[in-house]
Amino acid sequence: MLIIAIILIAGTTAVFMMVGYNPSPTPFPSDSPSKVKGTVWISEIYCNESDSTEFFEIYIPVSFRSDTIENWYFTTFDGEGLIKIPTVSGLRAEVYIAIYSGTGTDDTNASDGTVALHLGLSENLLDPEGDEIGLFDSTGNVIDFMRYSEGNSQVIYSDWSENDDGIACNTGSISLFGNDSDSSNEWMNSVPTPSMPNIYPVYTDSGYIIEIQNGLNQDVIDEGIIDKTALHSNETFKIIKGSGVSADVVKNVTKHIKYSLNFYLKNGFKMGPKTWKNNKFAIIIKKGDTSETVGAASHKGIIWIDLGKMKSDIDLKYVCEHELMHLFQYQTFKQGSDYADHCPTKNKFWIEGQATYWGIESTKANFNLTNKEIQDEFKRVEDHNWYTHYKDINRSLFKGWGGYYDDYIGSYLFSKFLRERYGLENILKIFNSSIDNFANNSKDVDPRDAIAKVLEMSWERIIADYYAWLLTDAITNNGVPERTAHANLTYTNNTVSDSIGVVPEGSGLEKVKINGTKPFSINFGVKPGNHWKITIVYVYKDGSRKQAFNTPFSIIDTVSPWPVNPKNHDKKLDYILIIKTLVKANGTEKINMTITPLEIPSQTNPKVLNENEPEEIQFPPLFNNITDPFDFPWSYWFRLNYSDTLSTPCIAFNMTESYPGGWINFTLIHNGSIVTQISETCDDFPEIMWDPIWLVGDYTLVFTQGNPYTYCRGTVTLTYTPKNGTSFETPEEINVDEVKPLDSNEWDSDSHYYNCTVDNTHRYLFEMNVGSDYIGSADWFMELYHPGNPTPLLTTQGVYLLNEWPRYLEIPIEGEPEYNPEQQYIIRVVYIGDGTGNISLSHQPISGDSPSNPLWHTIDTTEYFGVSLPYTITHGVSVFINSTVVIGQNYSLFFNTTESVFGHVWTGSSWVDFSYSPTDYWFNVTITAETDVICIEIFPDAAESVVHYIWSYVL
Repeated sequence: MLIIAIILIAGTTAVFMMVGYNPSPTPFPSDSPSKVKGTVWISEIYCNESDSTEFFEIYIPVSFRSDTIENWYFTTFDGEGLIKIPTVSGLRAEVYIAIYSGTGTDDTNASDGTVALHLGLSENLLDPEGDEIGLFDSTGNVIDFMRYSEGNSQVIYSDWSENDDGIACNTGSISLFGNDSDSSNEWMNSVPTPSMPNIYPVYTDSGYIIEIQNGLNQDVIDEGIIDKTALHSNETFKIIKGSGVSADVVKNVTKHIKYSLNFYLKNGFKMGPKTWKNNKFAIIIKKGDTSETVGAASHKGIIWIDLGKMKSDIDLKYVCEHELMHLFQYQTFKQGSDYADHCPTKNKFWIEGQATYWGIESTKANFNLTNKEIQDEFKRVEDHNWYTHYKDINRSLFKGWGGYYDDYIGSYLFSKFLRERYGLENILKIFNSSIDNFANNSKDVDPRDAIAKVLEMSWERIIADYYAWLLTDAITNNGVPERTAHANLTYTNNTVSDSIGVVPEGSGLEKVKINGTKPFSINFGVKPGNHWKITIVYVYKDGSRKQAFNTPFSIIDTVSPWPVNPKNHDKKLDYILIIKTLVKANGTEKINMTITPLEIPSQTNPKVLNENEPEEIQFPPLFNNITDPFDFPWSYWFRLNYSDTLSTPCIAFNMTESYPGGWINFTLIHNGSIVTQISETCDDFPEIMWDPIWLVGDYTLVFTQGNPYTYCRGTVTLTYTPKNGTSFETPEEINVDEVKPLDSNEWDSDSHYYNCTVDNTHRYLFEMNVGSDYIGSADWFMELYHPGNPTPLLTTQGVYLLNEWPRYLEIPIEGEPEYNPEQQYIIRVVYIGDGTGNISLSHQPISGDSPSNPLWHTIDTTEYFGVSLPYTITHGVSVFINSTVVIGQNYSLFFNTTESVFGHVWTGSSWVDFSYSPTDYWFNVTITAETDVICIEIFPDAAESVVHYIWSYVL
């Protein structure tokens, strides 16, 4: 039977003394703070009237300076008085002392961080309906005090507020998360963890349970990547014990992890995270020694987090999300009879890059942050960030894993590149394709192979594209700072060069400041057998940048130089970045680079084009490189002089090699005005010749690419040919109704030649006039020739007096001796004296070719026609002959012919047919006129037929 004495002292505090329980004198409890107050806390309460294993827990942090606890007491202020706590030895930082009311085996050695003490009481001390508990030192001074569920007395110690009823503890455990011993702010419901750090359970909508452990009381060796079959692939890491964090941090971690879990599942990572048991995974969080928050993930389904010294909820959230992605990668699945996960061991750039990328994306989405805002925060807390880390891209990021912040940022940016360039769907395909088979390495799928297969591109091209993106879109669209150049050159229209070493799958970055205006070529020299990818990036004065078209391009042994034309860019070119990626080599290799000015005929320095001296042209100036649109168009400028008026310059571009799809623009300029502008395709390597109207003087000739895909080579040559009209062999063509100007002062020759083509259905007439100012001083004449025969057929010389104008020359018709069956003629204008004028060719139908244009026969006469039949080669049919008659009279028509003829006579109402095969070459037809004009139509039987005479009389 317990005898309890109650001693009342001044004030409201009741002091309890349990008589007969403690053999030694017990101190009086005092509200005076103990010397160790603030370094020791009551950390957990487990109260359950139906459970005989009730306990409360004392937490000994790193700030506690003794290795022993001796003569400490506690009480629940329910009449039991101060109860002495057994002595505990071997104390060190992070010790959790569980004090049970009942019986059990004691563990008083704290060297392992755990202590279990049993009081052997037959009844529970902790009231589930509410209670207080106080902890006192050997002198009775208060060490710590707490209340839960409104307590069951009015006892208050330490600085606990009378209005603070404490956290409810209906069943199970409540725990302290943090070091606030004077209020319930950092107490939360928890999982019972006697002698161990406290755990806060989190229940999610997706069915996962997350247990957040606050602090660690002993060092732990854990496993990250596991691959028993791969040498050096098992990844172990050591976690150093440490103090827990505040309740606010635990609550934030709760929110962060729930958000990111849902975020990952919604983004297509359907397999979920690796769990350690019963759909649970654990987060163990403690205070760290670095300014930033750091973490690790275990293949057992555990996340470890060391909270950074610099307070940053953004950084904390990112680390949570980063490590959670590792659990998604660690999630195992059956592959045949084996187990596998999506965490391949051969190269960690993919594992850490994905974790970093998705951790940042989840953090951005949750907090609505920009890229800059999150990177600014990372820099502030000294976590990995793109301002400070991976500035040097000459790093074997993809060939191995250094584990430095440079590697994390480089891998993150690579994952960001893949997502932005190829989309989420392909990212998930790559994630699901990258496999680590636990039992058989031959079934592993390296992430590089998975990326190349999903994207249907070579790995070499992918990493070259990544470096190109890093220096273009990553900067302009994402705000990523520019990477550090390994060499800096300045181009001032002079040759410059350098040499740098590059590691396999890394990139050497060259920065060339453009202070010159001349076009230049970038030339590369490499060791034979090595494989390089070269990317050109143009950076302009306004800060914009563009990746050069058709880059990256490959260098294996040799490559054509890359041409650049600064003046052709539509914006002022500031500098050029040359990214040199060593995609295949056994070790570090050197690459040489030389920038050489290109001496191309330009607008300011055109080349003289001399007669019969071919000049080379290449588009672009370094053949086999497709022109970059920013350098387009490349041009070649020439100048020439024309003074020989009897000859015409001819410009021929003979293409010796070209590729389909391109064309060339040709422009001829005289006195600042465009004379001719032509575009010609390059598809068939033609010889292109231009023949404009030339005026005496200087000319500029420009050849320009028609599109950026024009690349060809050939020669341009200037030749001279006699001008049309200057000789019998090169006449100028004249057409019917065309008027040609004449000027005796324009030619060095005394004559001008024209050619024409006629037909035998018309009579053609040349008419030549001289201006009124020249009548009397110009006595010009015309001569007619058959082509190929320089003997004149007809001439107007001597036919006209000096002032008789115009002058005419009629082209012979069929039957005339000068007639040309080919119906082609040359007319020569001969200048005697000075003058200006014109010559024209006109025509009119030949009589007899139609009823409306007939020949006329006078009745009662004999007339000779001598008309060859058929009358016209073109029509090939008839001759029409009309006669005026008296209506009602009878007429007889006699014909004399060389051959049989056929025809008919129109009487006014009908045609009277006739035909005749003469023996004496005469025949006749008699008619009665029913009209005043009759018409005779004769159509011959043979081409040789000729009507010689028609004789008629009135009957």
